[in-house]
Amino acid sequence: MSAKKSYKYSAESIIIMVLAVIFMISVVTHYQDYTFWYDELCTISFVRLPRSLGELMHIFLTDEVTNLPLYDVILWFWYRIVPHTEGFLLFPNLIFYITGVLGLTGLLKKVTGNDRAGLIFTFLAFANPFAVKSVINELRAYALLYMFASLTLMNFIQRIPEIGLKEEAGKRVAFSLSLLALSFTHFFGVLFAAELFAVELLLRIRRKKGRRFTEIIGVYLIPLVCCGIWVMCAMSMKRRNIESFWVDVPGIKEIFGAVNSVCGHIPALTVFIGLVMIAYVIFVLITKRKSADVSLAVMLSALVALIFAAVLTYSIVISKSGGLFVQRYFTVIMPALQMTEALAIYALAEGIADKTKKNPRMVSLISLIPVICVMTAGGIKEFKYAYTEYIADGEDAEDIHDEEVDVDKSEVLVILGRPSDIIDQYGRDGWAEFYLRDRGYRTVWEEDAALLKTYDRVAVYPVDLDEDLDPALFEGYTEGPDGFWKREK
Repeated sequence: MSAKKSYKYSAESIIIMVLAVIFMISVVTHYQDYTFWYDELCTISFVRLPRSLGELMHIFLTDEVTNLPLYDVILWFWYRIVPHTEGFLLFPNLIFYITGVLGLTGLLKKVTGNDRAGLIFTFLAFANPFAVKSVINELRAYALLYMFASLTLMNFIQRIPEIGLKEEAGKRVAFSLSLLALSFTHFFGVLFAAELFAVELLLRIRRKKGRRFTEIIGVYLIPLVCCGIWVMCAMSMKRRNIESFWVDVPGIKEIFGAVNSVCGHIPALTVFIGLVMIAYVIFVLITKRKSADVSLAVMLSALVALIFAAVLTYSIVISKSGGLFVQRYFTVIMPALQMTEALAIYALAEGIADKTKKNPRMVSLISLIPVICVMTAGGIKEFKYAYTEYIADGEDAEDIHDEEVDVDKSEVLVILGRPSDIIDQYGRDGWAEFYLRDRGYRTVWEEDAALLKTYDRVAVYPVDLDEDLDPALFEGYTEGPDGFWKREK
């Protein structure tokens, strides 16, 4: 008989898995405290029944050209499998985020040779209100962007000889596919892919040896060309005016806000991390530490800084009328930033352990105490908000449900006001689909309001008639105290 293989798990790896389970439970058990907002309701409209996959792709080529389609394609299939509740629809986002975190935890183990940096990284990634509120609990592409940025970064780092990891056989195809997926998830994913391409070329030129330039170009060529073709098709078919984006020129407040968000959206923690990074730089300079983790931290810091510099330059200098400095978009650099933070804390803990002759494992665990204290002191409100955000759109719908609970839904007609633009039409359609049609209510646009005369009870969305609907439509109806218009007998 062959001897059975024995698998030994470190204490840190066990804690990592426990943290993952706790994080998953904490997110899942709070789904009932959450409602969708405007952009998410557009997503519902894009993927809803009976819209075909071809119709979905047409929307992204004509109307929703400021976003890329991969997340909605995945959600289109998911929407046809699961019940239409916030929890079921958001659950893939949770899996995407955890997959990215655990993948990078494994990479850190390869770089450092132990699980201590991975544990610190996992804690920073899971104890993160911004990740919960704006990455996982939004029916948008950000969790998928985080996952593919993580997977792409994993493969990229193994391609860089300066880090000291050997690229595994067959990983080039995986890297190219992750680049392709990243490039069709979000436009900041395209920017990140282009940045990795430029960095790898520059490093190859600097070292004057290594893989051939044609080999480097070949890996990046298919993803960037495919995305380029998609963008050209979208620009030629678009039905929206997107020359001026909605984002204002960023100032100091907006810049700190973006940094604060990707650090966890806890100002005290952001300041603390800044101090840790300064201490880390001083530590490396004084000790002249030369190791794979330092090389990786330098590279990750450069990737983060380059993305910020590129977006700031575009938003402040090139396109003042419509920049791209949106906090959620920087989700693409969250994996790199979280890893840099973890490597800094890890290296400082290793240095303290070396000087004091203490157990490195114990010092690494102790190093999390000040992080926990800062999070507790400055982040209770942020954590609560992240897990319990409740938005008025859902309340409007619940008012209809609550007031008419004893009425046959076929007797209630909900009229949607005239949309102000193309995307507004999708937002209102998604609201009606998720909160009303899925629950058996009949909804129509203002143009179809002739149907109103066949119903005894009418609800209105939005509720401001003076702004959204022609009051003449309601001749013969009286507005009741419950907010409904009822036919006069």
